[in-house]
Amino acid sequence: MAKREEITINDIENAVQLCGATFTVAEVAKKSGNVSAATRDRIYRILDGDDRFFSEKDTFVRRKDFFVGRRFLVTPDEWEIAEGILIPGHRFAPFVSTEVFPSEAELRLDGKMIAKKSITAPLGKIFHYHLLLGSEQLFDFLIAESGANAHLRVSRSGSEAVTLDVFELATFYREHDFTLGDALEFEIVDFDCGIFNVRFVSGAKRKNQLREKAVAALDAAIVRVFDRFEDYLDVPEQLAWGIFYAGKDFADAAASLDEYVRDSQGLAIHTDGGHAVLVPISRMQEENTDEETSVPDFVSLSGGETASLAAILKSIGSTFTPVEIEAFILDACFGRAADFEVFFQHFFGDAPFADDAQKEIFKTMLEEHFEEHLESYNRADDEAKAPVRRDILDAVEERQSFFDFLAESGKDPSAIEKKHLNECAQISHRFAETLKMLDDPGYTPAEAELNELANAVALELEHFDVIMDQLNDQIERNKE
Repeated sequence: MAKREEITINDIENAVQLCGATFTVAEVAKKSGNVSAATRDRIYRILDGDDRFFSEKDTFVRRKDFFVGRRFLVTPDEWEIAEGILIPGHRFAPFVSTEVFPSEAELRLDGKMIAKKSITAPLGKIFHYHLLLGSEQLFDFLIAESGANAHLRVSRSGSEAVTLDVFELATFYREHDFTLGDALEFEIVDFDCGIFNVRFVSGAKRKNQLREKAVAALDAAIVRVFDRFEDYLDVPEQLAWGIFYAGKDFADAAASLDEYVRDSQGLAIHTDGGHAVLVPISRMQEENTDEETSVPDFVSLSGGETASLAAILKSIGSTFTPVEIEAFILDACFGRAADFEVFFQHFFGDAPFADDAQKEIFKTMLEEHFEEHLESYNRADDEAKAPVRRDILDAVEERQSFFDFLAESGKDPSAIEKKHLNECAQISHRFAETLKMLDDPGYTPAEAELNELANAVALELEHFDVIMDQLNDQIERNKE
């Protein structure tokens, strides 16, 4: 009897086409007409290296079939909502074929394709939307996205302007009264072409417990991915495999990838020679490679909030608000203090940022505001308002100093009488409303109106001083 020739790749491909969405090596071998052990080994080796499939032992799942019909969330941040846009970034990468370019994804709303437009923004402002593409992959993407980004081949400090295509969602956001915490739910329609249906999900209907469970499940799944592939896969591929391993525990669209970046506790992005991968922190500690895990620029996955100035301020324990920050910048302009580094060190030099990533993103955002105000500052219009603003900012700095002292003392804030804290918050709110008015370049009060405003602020400051004295006295009594 003649010996059968070794099964070819063509034979394997034809046999796979006869199988369902999930199949085993034995099934492929049987459909190929050759079930020898050598054939099964060859089939496994070939399919195991094919990115069209996920696998678990000798069982394979078509990636397309796994993802089509599956749902996932995207959570736009405050800046995107205000601008009426959605940046593709890493949001779709794990859920589509590796052949789909990030900005090639198509979103459909009620059967109609959502339009795109081109925007230009500082690299530091758009970086965190692309963290999960990996470091070099991000720059390759941006350079391929637009000829205007060619400068990234030689300069990547974070402040350069970059151009990219984004989705226009202003009407959608407006119709749904979209706010931070609301989400977009995407259903995968076409895996190979990157086509998705989109619908609105109210933040009020989302459950923190389910989100936390989903984040923990993906953390655990990616540990399995790393243990299997080590640092071979790129970040989007690690995520795709992680979502496969997590299965139902990451289903039901409970957490977005951006929330995963923010809330993950067990992973970091490690870059070596331009290749970025998700690495379990526990594995870093086991291998004692902590000194090697710092990464260039601000590429990291730390759990540090990076969505907006307000979100970062809150996460680092600052009581400053964006309105107050703007007032501090205008105060610096009035005082001709044009050195941003001095400004940053004064207010945030010792701030407990989660890591260099969060610090650099925040610094870039802040510097952008600082430079804009330096360019547009009108001293003649601001001169009369500046002293009133400065009086309020003295109180704002005193408030921050008190809470810094409270944090350093280790005192439980819940031990402070809520009455005094509430009064402090109420005064701060009224100060913020006044600062909004003073910060507005279009507000040019007459002398009588300004005097009336200054007198009202002086009365509030007297009340504020009393409240702060009561708070400090309470801290001293509690010490005793």
